Amino acid sequence: MTDLRATGLHPGHGDVDIEVALAEERARTLGKAGASLDAAVQAYREAVRAGRSASEVEERLTLVVHWLYRLRLQRECSGARTDNLGAIQRAYDVPDEAVRRL
Repeated sequence: MTDLRATGLHPGHGDVDIEVALAEERARTLGKAGASLDAAVQAYREAVRAGRSASEVEERLTLVVHWLYRLRLQRECSGARTDNLGAIQRAYDVPDEAVRRL
């Protein structure tokens, strides 16, 4: 049996604590996905700037698309639906090539 006290969801805290815990988890998940997308975009742009092989650039672009999809999905699950993709593109300077592959 799980010790609910370790999660902060033990009896007596009420719905407010559950909502806070869920909001914190959503924020943590969005932060991880955003950081991963940012790192993937930077790696892709560096590969292009450095003139890496086409296969390496393609591999890095594939990672950008992967993390773009994950972040978009996380944001939609969190309720961000209006201009979701546009907001991500602006915040993370996502290359148009990645957006076209979604």
